[in-house]
Amino acid sequence: MIICNQLSELVLNTKKSVIALGTFDGIHVGHKKIIRQAVEIAKEINALSVVFTFQQHPLSLIDPSRCPPQIDSSQRQAALIEELGVDILLRVPVTTEFLEMSPDDFVRLLCQDLNPACLVVGPNYSYGYKGGGTPKLLKRAGLANGFQVIVHSPVYVGDTLVSSTTIRQYIQSGKMELAAQLLGRYHLIAGPVVDGDKRGRTLGIPTANLNFEKGLVIPDDGVYAVWAEVNGKKYPAVANVGNNPTFQGVSHRIEVHIIHFSEVLYGQLLAIEFVTKLRGEIKFREVDELKTQMFHDVETAKQYLNEDKVYSS
Repeated sequence: MIICNQLSELVLNTKKSVIALGTFDGIHVGHKKIIRQAVEIAKEINALSVVFTFQQHPLSLIDPSRCPPQIDSSQRQAALIEELGVDILLRVPVTTEFLEMSPDDFVRLLCQDLNPACLVVGPNYSYGYKGGGTPKLLKRAGLANGFQVIVHSPVYVGDTLVSSTTIRQYIQSGKMELAAQLLGRYHLIAGPVVDGDKRGRTLGIPTANLNFEKGLVIPDDGVYAVWAEVNGKKYPAVANVGNNPTFQGVSHRIEVHIIHFSEVLYGQLLAIEFVTKLRGEIKFREVDELKTQMFHDVETAKQYLNEDKVYSS
């Protein structure tokens, strides 16, 4: 997959394109259906499949105070899109000029630079200045400019409408199983392991301190059963999200204890997938109480992860 961060980087060589349009934060099961449909159509007509999205959420410029935390890092988003068989990922920068473009000008840009045969969008897709362009207006533009527009129907998991907003709410309240159902995967956070307080080592449960990207949605404070991935291999693990209130002066962090793992991880990339929340944060009166609880958390996580059909089957 080719990744372009500017329209000027895009080279189609006169080929037609089939474009999935959207913000695509989280690449949830609804996004996957839209992108897969674009890929399938592109293969049928020998065109290039393109995902057209943004480098940042538009609200980061329009109203930063309302800009939501992102579900996935840009690297994770690209990897998930590539898994769907997309030819080109186009992530344009969010600029005032782009956001003030009229719906008609946006369509002209698509026609000029992407030679579209077909556009695939979700039912709530909007484009142009203040979101003035709607799927209905886009269909009219398609008829006038010679491209097809497919508006995908809403996607539900059970009775729940799949949306990035709902997924964020689930993650922020620690409902990781519900978030995973809408994502079609576990929520993942990755980053390098950095030096920490080494307090877990003295308690007999060494932990890796994860340096994760700022601006991502983080699960509710507490202890989680997680899968930890190091060098392409997954291990059962326990993660603590929060300030560790038993000790003073601890900043908000994610600490991970990988079960039956003794390698030094400083500087290495660690990815964790949140499976379920085991408990909330507790301020213990004595360190021994914390130590007893930590060993209990490890045993609970081991039991839960042994029954996890995603990796145990």
